[in-house]
Amino acid sequence: MPNRLPEDRTILVSVDPYTRDFRYTNQADNTDASSLTLINGDRLIWVLDSAITPRTFQIDFGGVNPFDLGEPVSLRGIDFVVSPYVDFPLQYIGGRQLKYTVLLGNGWQDDPDVVPSPVDTGISLTVQTTGSHPSNCLISWTDANKVDIQLNPAAMTANVDPSTGLAGVTWQWDPTQDSPQPFTLTFGGNPPPPWAGSSQDSTKTDPSIVEYLGTGTATFTLSTHNINGVLKSQPGTLTIS
Repeated sequence: MPNRLPEDRTILVSVDPYTRDFRYTNQADNTDASSLTLINGDRLIWVLDSAITPRTFQIDFGGVNPFDLGEPVSLRGIDFVVSPYVDFPLQYIGGRQLKYTVLLGNGWQDDPDVVPSPVDTGISLTVQTTGSHPSNCLISWTDANKVDIQLNPAAMTANVDPSTGLAGVTWQWDPTQDSPQPFTLTFGGNPPPPWAGSSQDSTKTDPSIVEYLGTGTATFTLSTHNINGVLKSQPGTLTIS
């Protein structure tokens, strides 16, 4: 049984005028909406904060978007923008973290993302795992100085959902860690599975990446900057069966 029915997801778009940092707030529960999980039938409504001028703005999705796969989608409005209904192929095997561009009338822009879910999971993500390695990889600092990172586990495994042929996999900072940093996830392999394409970047406000992937085995590298600005990387493997 679905955890929820499709619904309108209203996002308040606000900007710090001094730092130009964008903020996206889910109007239903006042939570961060810079990375939002969607199900088919959802509709997005972006609303400009009253302090933003001018009142025109634009939302741009590339060819891989949750509304019309293969065709770029550009939406324009005054005060608010309403999207088409989400209609994303359940069996899509590529990366599902879909970035889009918010372009304000004053020229400022930002790139949040949405994640179309192949199953109606609502807010929580339910996955099937195998062995002792969960399909949720946690990132943590190796010591109190926050100089380097470690992955737990570095060897990830998961089973696909028989109804979709996909497994939900998550990379995120351990909730016990402070000063979490945005990170980049890059897949490899010889040969890599079809879903191991371009790299994925976490968001600034919620450093996590969620993917729904088909069967295959790949290596991956997770890279981030420590608090001193030095790039640090850790390797891992992902096997989905």
